[in-house]
Amino acid sequence: MILDTLANADRYADLHPDFARGFAYLAEFSAEIPDGRDDIDGDRVFALVQTVQTAPASEKHFEAHRRYIDIQYVLSGKEVMEHSPVGDLTPSGAFDEGKDVGFFHDPAGATRLLVTEGTFAIFFPHDGHKPCCAAAESATVRKIVIKVAVQEIANPD
Repeated sequence: MILDTLANADRYADLHPDFARGFAYLAEFSAEIPDGRDDIDGDRVFALVQTVQTAPASEKHFEAHRRYIDIQYVLSGKEVMEHSPVGDLTPSGAFDEGKDVGFFHDPAGATRLLVTEGTFAIFFPHDGHKPCCAAAESATVRKIVIKVAVQEIANPD
């Protein structure tokens, strides 16, 4: 899991061959783009532009993905995202391969991240996360979730 501002995105571009495209999309994003899916590179890299209403963390669920890494960027507003390693979570049902999502019961402890305007959080497949939690009270948040397909990195030996 990584939490930082878009101003520092270049520090993370080399972590994955497609991160630079996702960060370029965020840097060039026009507020006029409506909510919905916006392809950057087909199913390999795409953006989910969303306007969401935050709610108490008790009303949200931990989730994790296997095929995609999430770069969750807040355009306006603020939300709390909770984080816990997947290995510390107990599934609350079967993993949905078609939707690439598994849901989990809340752990005994989780890290709470305050994600504000201009800030992103990166969640890898080993990162359980609970987005869209209210910081203090319910609020409207405009955000973009960049979905980056996981790739096997070849061993250099």
